[in-house]
Amino acid sequence: MRAMPNMTVIDPFDALDIEQMVPAIAAHDGPVYARLLRGNVPAVLDEYDYTFELGKAKMLRDGADVLVISSGIMTMRALEVRRRWRATASA
Repeated sequence: MRAMPNMTVIDPFDALDIEQMVPAIAAHDGPVYARLLRGNVPAVLDEYDYTFELGKAKMLRDGADVLVISSGIMTMRALEVRRRWRATASA
């Protein structure tokens, strides 16, 4: 889909991301492809003061050791790894 001219591709992370992307898609002038998740989509971004912006990356957690860039459902995995790493580093 990315190879198509002027195509905007969205890979939402959770239920909040999906909910907030719909009005942005409707307001966008041009074709949009949204890669939707199957099944029960968790709501994780509520605790991160997150607001969807089309074409913008968001930093969910700051740090000094490693930079992890993710999209879609892999963001939940990255946040879980960070949580576990911080728990073992502080122990």
